[in-house]
Amino acid sequence: MIIDLPPHIEQAIIAKAQQQGLSVNELLTKFAKEPPRTLLIDTLNNMPNRSYLGDGLDIQRQLRHEWD
Repeated sequence: MIIDLPPHIEQAIIAKAQQQGLSVNELLTKFAKEPPRTLLIDTLNNMPNRSYLGDGLDIQRQLRHEWD
C-alpha cells in the first residue's frame, strides 16, 4: 500500500512509532485494530430532542454517561 502523505505527517508518524518502540507498520496495525472513538458530536447527535427535555437534566446525564 502506498499512502501519499505530506513530509511533516510522515515524519510525525515515524517519530511516534519510534517513541513506542514499534515499526511504522506495527503502529498502523495497532491503530487499525483500536475500537473507534466516540466523538462528542456523535453523542450530541444521538441525544433526545431538546424540546422534549424540559430542564435539561437528561442532557447532563447522557453526557456524564459518555464520559465515564
